Amino acid sequence: MALALQVLTLCLVLCGGLCYLDVYAKNITVQVWENDVPMLHNYASTAVDSMSFEVLQYNLFGRPFEVSKDGQSERLQRVPESLHQISETIDVVTFAEADIRTQRDEMLDQFRVFGFNYSTTILHDPDPFTSLLNGGVMVVSKWPIIREAQHVYRNACHYSDCLAAKGVKYARLLKSVDGTAKIFNVFATHMQAWSTPEGRSDRIQQAKQMRQFIDAIDIPHHEPLIFAGDFNVDNHTFGDEVAHLVALLEAHEPRQIGKQAFTSDPHTNVLVGRDGAAISNKCSAQYVANWGPPKDGVFHPSFLTRTTCGMHSEINESKWLVFVDPDTMCYCPCCPLEWLDYVLYGKGISFLPS
Repeated sequence: MALALQVLTLCLVLCGGLCYLDVYAKNITVQVWENDVPMLHNYASTAVDSMSFEVLQYNLFGRPFEVSKDGQSERLQRVPESLHQISETIDVVTFAEADIRTQRDEMLDQFRVFGFNYSTTILHDPDPFTSLLNGGVMVVSKWPIIREAQHVYRNACHYSDCLAAKGVKYARLLKSVDGTAKIFNVFATHMQAWSTPEGRSDRIQQAKQMRQFIDAIDIPHHEPLIFAGDFNVDNHTFGDEVAHLVALLEAHEPRQIGKQAFTSDPHTNVLVGRDGAAISNKCSAQYVANWGPPKDGVFHPSFLTRTTCGMHSEINESKWLVFVDPDTMCYCPCCPLEWLDYVLYGKGISFLPS
């Protein structure tokens, strides 16, 4: 559910008054929050060929308790330290499904311990009669956020997704290292779920609106653009659809490095299946059994209570501990391995991300 990619590119600190304005463009109105940063008034842009910038995309699965109870509070408080252990050089984390305010605020307190002192507001619908829930999308940064904006997708949703204010959040960041400073423009989104004709059509419309939103902000052509989010479409199974969305955004996929092949993996994540995949793929009973026995409200899965993906019917229980490598074990035997989360970069920028 998390994706980390490093981007080598260009970049442009923050504290001060906040002003609000509307930017009007073709078919779209952009709400912009802009921070007045006194120290930037005389800050000259620095010309450099490259500057490292690491972005990690993370779907927190922090849904409201009315939807399900998945240890949201316990999990979210541990996210900052977990990411710090993965990499101490992450610059920005883009989040999806950070829905609950109290849990989100507790997580942000922990992020500040590790130097992430800046964050956008949560993506939300200014019209309280349009969406029941906020959009759950936000950007957390080690570097000052000079400007933020948002767009809630309109007329591009189906079923329960229409209850949430899905859309795109924008953060304009200023990174400075040893006297060198550059701007980064980060866009975070969460797109329509489900691999149905309706879902695919909605994602296409959402990508078009996201691109219109980007164009309306009128970012200087030489500044780097980074797009991140849970696109809700698997790059392995629906590669053509992903390519279409990337093209609509006028973006590129970075060169992949490392061994990670999936961002949604039932081998390693007990939450894969809680979103309804176990029920729809008809292994709900086995999935729940694989959590292990509950003790004081906490499940304790073990080798004996997990099922091996794709081969559980071919082996018996006595062989599991001897012949089955732990890496082949999984919680949800019918849940697919998928790549759903993406970090992309805009066309026309002279840098090579990886």
